[in-house]
Amino acid sequence: MSILAFSGGARAVRIPEHTCHKLVNLTKCDLQSCTQECSKEAHGNGVCKDNTLCFCTYYCKDPPV
Repeated sequence: MSILAFSGGARAVRIPEHTCHKLVNLTKCDLQSCTQECSKEAHGNGVCKDNTLCFCTYYCKDPPV
């Protein structure tokens, strides 16, 4: 488990078991379209893996099986 600490006393914990991934096919993958697509999920982030594939990482309430 990794813990992120911020000044001001606020803390956020990312639980690896609640991290999900998905690949999204786009006509053209660029940072803006990939980020927009992945932000549809809770705390979603994305990176382009090639010209058409966006790799999303996001929070999932129930861990994947």
